[in-house]
Amino acid sequence: MKNLALCLAFLLLLSTGAYAESLYDYETLDIELIENGQVMIEPKYASYYVDYLRAYLYLYPKEDNNYEIQQTTATPSAKEVDDALIYTWHEPRSTLLEFSLKSTLRSSSNMPDIKQKITFPTQFPAEFKDYTRATAHIDSNDERIKALANELAEGEDDLFVVLFKLGSWVEQNVEYDLSTLTADVSQKASWVLENRVGVCDELTSLFIAMARSLGIPARFITGVSYTTHPS
Repeated sequence: MKNLALCLAFLLLLSTGAYAESLYDYETLDIELIENGQVMIEPKYASYYVDYLRAYLYLYPKEDNNYEIQQTTATPSAKEVDDALIYTWHEPRSTLLEFSLKSTLRSSSNMPDIKQKITFPTQFPAEFKDYTRATAHIDSNDERIKALANELAEGEDDLFVVLFKLGSWVEQNVEYDLSTLTADVSQKASWVLENRVGVCDELTSLFIAMARSLGIPARFITGVSYTTHPS
């Protein structure tokens, strides 16, 4: 009989990149991304046997409109299946199995051009209605958020200008502060407005909440960004 060992997988993502004084000064930027991970086997018995073990890596570079994958090297070799990169060890003897993925990417600055004015206020398709609702973290129904958003949008008839003013206000008036970061809790938008501090997702919550309070659909998009910000 085979005794399969219990294992825990820990992924440690490490990235290194080529930094410039301003990313937008360049048409392209070459980036080296390194992802490292470990699988630890914790045997129940002194004598054990593992037929095979697999580790699934889901967060790794895939083809995108904004960057090209120049080269990837997986150690040990891995197989891409659906949305995962699968590492497989057959009859592993070690209790600590390490794997990595080294990728070379070429990122391009493909900011879309704004070719025509979108009037504000605007009627949006019904399919976007969910992105105008208040939620626990994006509490766009908070009276202070509504008042501020309306004050910033007052007199404006250009949707882009309104969104730019909302984003600029958050950037200029809310301090980026990692002390608000916890493992379990992200503060809601009204808390960020009251305390004027937050981390990335919290600043984003406030921006989205202000947009939604004006009837503008907005939602979270997450990813990796490179910056020259001193913090």
